[in-house]
Amino acid sequence: QHQALLVYDILLDIFAYVDRKKILAALAVTCKAFYEPAMDLLWAEIDGLE
Repeated sequence: QHQALLVYDILLDIFAYVDRKKILAALAVTCKAFYEPAMDLLWAEIDGLE
């Protein structure tokens, strides 16, 4: 695995282009490095429902 894929901010920027919650959820369970940025984006969408 490339070291850039272990940097939270880089993953967050990449995952921000994903427009489907289902794909973000799949990324979250792919590996430990993907979990936090994917879940943060999913929670941001849920929090935006207010």
